[in-house]
Amino acid sequence: MMGHEVSASRPSVVNTHPQAMVIGPGDDPSSFFSVEHLTEPLTEPPESSSVDQEPDHSEIIARFTATQQHQITSCLSHPGVKTVLSKACTLLQTLEQRGIQLSMDRSVPPLPTLFAKLKRFNIVTEHQDCSRYFQKANVFFSAVSKTVNNTASLTSMLKSKSSVTQLAGMDDGDLAAIAAIPFLKQIASMCNGKGLPEKAKVDDLLTLGCLKMQWRGDDEVVMDKPLDPGLVSNISSMCNSRGLPEKSKVEAFLKLDCLKEGWPGMGEAVKDKPLDRPLVTNISSMSSGKGIPEKSKVEAFLQLDCLKMGWLGNDEAVKDKPLDRALITNISSMCNSRGLPEKAKVEAFLKLGCLKMGWQGNDEAVKDKPLDRALVTNISSMCNGKGLPEKAKVEAFLKLDCLKEGWQGIDEAVKDKPPDRALITHISSMCNGKGLPEQAKVEAFLKLGCLKQGWQGIDEAVRDMPIDRTLVTHISSMCSGKGLPEKADVEAFLKLSCLKRGWQGIDEAVKDSPLDRSMVTHISSMCSGRGLPEQAKVEAFLKLGCLKKGWQGIDEAVKDQPLDRALVTNISSICHRKGLPGKAKLEAFLKQGCLKQGWQGIDKAVKDQPFDRALVTHISSMFNSRGLPEKAEVDAFLKQRSEKKRDDEVIFIKEGITGLIALPHRINDQAPLWMAEKSVKMEVDEHRQRQTTFFSQIDIPNDRSIRKSINESIAKYQALDGEQREQYLKERMSAQKHDGSIFSELKGQEEVIARRDISQWELLGHYAGKQYHNNTYQQGARVMGATLANIDRYSFTPANDVFISAYREGNITSLINAYSTYASKEKNPPEQNVSFLRHRNQQGQWVVFIIAIKPIPANEILWIDYGEQYWQAARKPIEISDDNF
Repeated sequence: MMGHEVSASRPSVVNTHPQAMVIGPGDDPSSFFSVEHLTEPLTEPPESSSVDQEPDHSEIIARFTATQQHQITSCLSHPGVKTVLSKACTLLQTLEQRGIQLSMDRSVPPLPTLFAKLKRFNIVTEHQDCSRYFQKANVFFSAVSKTVNNTASLTSMLKSKSSVTQLAGMDDGDLAAIAAIPFLKQIASMCNGKGLPEKAKVDDLLTLGCLKMQWRGDDEVVMDKPLDPGLVSNISSMCNSRGLPEKSKVEAFLKLDCLKEGWPGMGEAVKDKPLDRPLVTNISSMSSGKGIPEKSKVEAFLQLDCLKMGWLGNDEAVKDKPLDRALITNISSMCNSRGLPEKAKVEAFLKLGCLKMGWQGNDEAVKDKPLDRALVTNISSMCNGKGLPEKAKVEAFLKLDCLKEGWQGIDEAVKDKPPDRALITHISSMCNGKGLPEQAKVEAFLKLGCLKQGWQGIDEAVRDMPIDRTLVTHISSMCSGKGLPEKADVEAFLKLSCLKRGWQGIDEAVKDSPLDRSMVTHISSMCSGRGLPEQAKVEAFLKLGCLKKGWQGIDEAVKDQPLDRALVTNISSICHRKGLPGKAKLEAFLKQGCLKQGWQGIDKAVKDQPFDRALVTHISSMFNSRGLPEKAEVDAFLKQRSEKKRDDEVIFIKEGITGLIALPHRINDQAPLWMAEKSVKMEVDEHRQRQTTFFSQIDIPNDRSIRKSINESIAKYQALDGEQREQYLKERMSAQKHDGSIFSELKGQEEVIARRDISQWELLGHYAGKQYHNNTYQQGARVMGATLANIDRYSFTPANDVFISAYREGNITSLINAYSTYASKEKNPPEQNVSFLRHRNQQGQWVVFIIAIKPIPANEILWIDYGEQYWQAARKPIEISDDNF
């Protein structure tokens, strides 16, 4: 954590030229601890040649406290004050050049923290310290990597006057070396409020063998290995605001047998096993800011029988069972930064009758029932960082009639109805980290007339209408972690004329028109987790000329044209959770010549050409949730894409998705995650990207601990070799013949069952297959000696121009059957319990995994969703002209 600072817009100062150091998290920081590797800090601007005109420092002076502004303006001719202002000006130029924003404090009015740190100084009498402070800050921000985007990386470490004085006296080389390390964020977290650490201590920490990749206790073996970013983050979380930890404590923690994979309670059995990374993350979450926990406390927590699979109150019955990972993740979420919980509190929470399946207010009736995992996840989301909630509060929340199916404001009418699960999920999303909401607030939200179907501004007209579920989904997305919104705010958003169908800038013209649902979807996607946007910002976005059909750079030429809906869809994908983009950034992106039809590398040749729609869609898929890409990123992507197409390869990739209801085909549980020609491997290594997991597509809770645990499971799975992967799959799944009891059409065909108890959010494996580009489709069929129809049955398109077929190349996951065919005649389909999870690795390659979305008992059938579009396509006749290769 980096303190309580927020970012403001960049300072309005221009000029100069330092080059950023590009340092990856895998680099050895010790190689940057010499002065010759450091970027030269910016020099001060040349003094004016005019003796009559003093530089205007009014904007800079305004950034100081009111007291200091008076000190400065009273002594503007003082040489020391002039030097302070000159150094501050140079620093602001550096920040502008590097694209680093000023973090603001929480005073009224807010001040830039870089200036607020000097509030204990007299600018006139202590001008030397103030000048040196700005000069050292300039050295620091001239050396930081491109990943640093605000000034909190420095100011969060400065709390006292002495820490500012210490910074002012530091050696430039040591300071720049610390700033340049790739783990600056983690160092700043540990040193939050503690002052800048000594370079030697930073060096000692970041050269620890136990923090390197693949360490198993022997430093010599990993001497040439890079640091493990995940472990460094875990340690920094636990040591947040506690200073850099001692080597002995870090090693002792990472050597704990109880943190190794498969620990049964005895160290000898796991002495050669690697660390259980999700478990380390859970422990570090609970111990965040508490320091590295002692062995006895960690062991005591992990030996709790109530945390084992299948526990119903009897410890003896589960003594040989493994830990329930999903449950530990839920507990760690609630106990985030609160330390490891005591046994009595954990047991009391997990014994709550109201958390069991089928609870309707009578604990005795569900005493032998298992936990309702989805409900536990919802509760843990709301209580994130709040500790384990008391029974009375949980029961009071779950007894709310307004959360029952069909509630329209009359409690009596739904007294025997079950909980409305989707509604509880939406409430938990908005109340993430806010605690369990009070009845009055939940009822007030769910009674809002503006959330009912058909609302046009008059509550009375829709008082008997049901809730508009899609609308509630959008509101909960935007308000995720923000709490239940007020009536006035929701109404103000939903009354926006710019969100009505046919809006072209004139509100009166659409006053009687309904909401434009697709536009609300796009806005909610971009504003997910950012609160309901203001009218001015939404209108400004929807009025942008660059979003209108036919725009070629001149707004006036398209002022009467409608919005380009496909383009808005692409932009909302790229800017998911990033907020509404500004005009300048959006225009810069859309003006790139490389996005136009026929572009061959020369922008001028295509200046009058329209967008290449397929290309823009492809880019929006690749950069989903990453924000608008810079020109260099797009150019690199296009170069990689064109080289792939030129080579006309058939690539094996670490994924696949969706097969039809299991038809006979060859499966291979050692099917690769990634196999490619040597040239392809070299190519993707040169274009590393940020890996992304698309959690929102399967409604995984917006809970950092859950999502981090899943990402770590993915990383661990990707590190397995073919045999290890085969064993991983076999431990969790097996195939058998379907008996026709659920779908008669499946009788005699293969299905997949859980070989053992599966935890919610557990990774079951990858969906293996062969990747084709559109131009290698028929070529691939010939290579395989297969029909196009068979390839189609096992195919899915995770990105434009690319699709994957598991036909004859898949593993056991390709036999998982669909829980529904979306047919109107279908009755009582089984409940979906697993889902596909798309993931894009750092090489830009699509990866698809299978993940359990709820606990699955051993021997239960796995059911997945192929999606309605799949079945629509499957029911259409397919014409195949060349089917016998």
